[in-house]
Amino acid sequence: MTAVGSHAVATATYHDTLTDIASNTDRRDISEMLDLWCHKETPLLNRLSWGAETGATTIEWISEHLGFGYLVTDSEVTTASGELIIASSGMGTVALALEQVTTGTLLYGYDSTTSSYAIIAVSDIASPTVDFNVIAASDSASTELTLLGGEKLYIIGDAVGEGSGPRADTSRTRSILTNNMTILRKDVQLTGSMAATDFHAGNSELKHQLEMRLKEMQRDREMHILLSMTATATSTAAGHMNGCLGFLEGQAGDHIQDTSQALTENGVNDMVAACYENNGSPSALVLSVSQGRKFTAWDRDKIRTAPDARLAGHFVTKYLTDVGTEIEIIMVRQFPANMAFILDTSKIQPRAKKGRKLFMDKLGIDGDRIRYQILSEFSLEMKGYDKGQHGMWNKLTP
Repeated sequence: MTAVGSHAVATATYHDTLTDIASNTDRRDISEMLDLWCHKETPLLNRLSWGAETGATTIEWISEHLGFGYLVTDSEVTTASGELIIASSGMGTVALALEQVTTGTLLYGYDSTTSSYAIIAVSDIASPTVDFNVIAASDSASTELTLLGGEKLYIIGDAVGEGSGPRADTSRTRSILTNNMTILRKDVQLTGSMAATDFHAGNSELKHQLEMRLKEMQRDREMHILLSMTATATSTAAGHMNGCLGFLEGQAGDHIQDTSQALTENGVNDMVAACYENNGSPSALVLSVSQGRKFTAWDRDKIRTAPDARLAGHFVTKYLTDVGTEIEIIMVRQFPANMAFILDTSKIQPRAKKGRKLFMDKLGIDGDRIRYQILSEFSLEMKGYDKGQHGMWNKLTP
């Protein structure tokens, strides 16, 4: 028999946990804290104030546009007098653009190609043209106006002589803007046995499921406000409202950027300036987390940080634009990286159907189960979208 030295390792027998411990007889260590992933924040919706409730099937508001203060030429002009063909000038139609002027209105035109300018007077209006005469020019040797198509003629104002009589009325045409209602729905259904069962990380499964559906409802309301595009209800499909995307999709101008591009500091400043020139007061930039992170590399003198700028690193909360307005950076979790909005939040308000902003009903007995429905019916009023007072990028690159 061979002796075993004290340094040798003796062979031991271990339990095989897969075969020696009967199923569910071991005590499990389960935390009473639920590890839940959900959007707990709706940053834009939290900053909006709800408007008055409505009993109508749609919401409406009246818009009156004085115009941008300029006309845009539709074709090249090189003459001292004659006719100017006018484009829609950002007003939607030529007729609306021409409501800004009357006979005797003075216009300022500048030709960037020749670095020359002229003051002209409108002598007659016959949409889509205006008759004009050059009355002063930067080149004293010439009274010709030289303008390329697409140039702006800035409106100086209406001049009259002594003892003048009344001229054509220039009252603006009001328009009625509208939006559909959206109905959001969440349902909870538990068997009687499930509702009476005790669970870890929560005593009541019914209470937990109701809380989860309410969180989903709030998240859905914010996403509808941002990304919904209107659709009329049919017998087979639900109707829904325009959100910021739907309202801005059909607009055009410097405040709408629909070409592929990166989000840059200059780009943000340019869009804020465009909204500012259109009498907007931009207050928020809504974008994805990946786009919002780019602000940390921009001009530190214009960045507003929180909670403490003395600490290493920056979490940008506000940005001072070069037109003097400060915008809040609102990063929305799990938001499309190609989309971003410049918004004047003072002109945006959700409006709920009367008594249906958010309500929950316990439904009748239908077998051995408990059923609840959660509904929200609302719309969005977005004033100024037709006047260039909000901006949008829809093709941002990562």
